[in-house]
Amino acid sequence: MEFDILMGREAPLTSIQKEEKIRHEAQRLEDEEINHFIQVGGNRYGDLVFISAFLIMVVVYSDQAKVVVTGTKNAFFSLEPAQQAFILLLSSDVLVGYHSADAWQTLLRSIGGHYGVKEQEELISLFVAFVPVSVDVLFKFWVFKYLRRLAPSTQVILEDIDRH
Repeated sequence: MEFDILMGREAPLTSIQKEEKIRHEAQRLEDEEINHFIQVGGNRYGDLVFISAFLIMVVVYSDQAKVVVTGTKNAFFSLEPAQQAFILLLSSDVLVGYHSADAWQTLLRSIGGHYGVKEQEELISLFVAFVPVSVDVLFKFWVFKYLRRLAPSTQVILEDIDRH
């Protein structure tokens, strides 16, 4: 406000006009903060209800959930080894590939904004430094420990690709 007056963008205000303008701006900021608080509370409550309902459904319909998981496994292992390798490589590169740090940062900022958590760059950097590396190690461990028994030809393809 003072800057605009100094730059000639606004006419000088009386003390009453300044007070009224400040009060109006304070009311606008308060309304904005209240709306944000209500939205964040709604997000938290809505997500809690969704997760609770989802978990209840998984428990109640556990037999059907097992059928879905088994069907997904069967569908994956019925694919050709090259297709399996492609899906595994695509998944791992999306999660821990060269550009995944940007995606992890964006995801964390989005989740933080959804729940009203202030952005903390140091924590985001630490998370991005450790979690994708851990996921990559777990993926490689799974590939070389278990995939060898489940789909040996897919594991051979992945080893050949890893050498290049």
